[in-house]
Amino acid sequence: QDIRGMRAPFLKAGGEEQFGMAYEKSFAYDSTLPISQSDPPAWPYTLDYKNKYDCVLPRCPKRSYPGLWEVPLVYLNGPDGTTCPLIDGCTFPKDKEEALDYLRSNFMRHYTTNRAPFPMFFHNRWFRFTDRDGNSFTMDAMLEFLDELTTQYKDVYFLTITQTLEWIRNPTPLSSI
Repeated sequence: QDIRGMRAPFLKAGGEEQFGMAYEKSFAYDSTLPISQSDPPAWPYTLDYKNKYDCVLPRCPKRSYPGLWEVPLVYLNGPDGTTCPLIDGCTFPKDKEEALDYLRSNFMRHYTTNRAPFPMFFHNRWFRFTDRDGNSFTMDAMLEFLDELTTQYKDVYFLTITQTLEWIRNPTPLSSI
């Protein structure tokens, strides 16, 4: 009862079997499907109707699953111009400044366009990259990025997927938060 959503391992969507199971078990969301639309970034959406986005990877749902949300993995623009659905999926930045620029530019694409939630999906390997001195520059970049967001933006909040979907269903003006 505590598990509210899912992501298929290795982003290998299970088609109707996966989405049918999530629907039958009353999951609130799935977050398996990468979505190439990134300008402006896509918002989470329900599968009340057939999936409206192109299937980037095989075995996307073809049916509708009323009430089941899809929290898409919005493609990020990587440091070298490639795109990827996870922060650690693009070419890795070469140093802390490049990592910070990468995080900032992708966040700003969300913040300055349609304010779609900026999902921060990554594996723990993101934090294991080190510079020549053995310092984890990606960890340092992430901590600095998070600090910037909390000090410079009074209208940015860190939420779980469940909390994000609750707000989308019942938006609250900033003046009431």
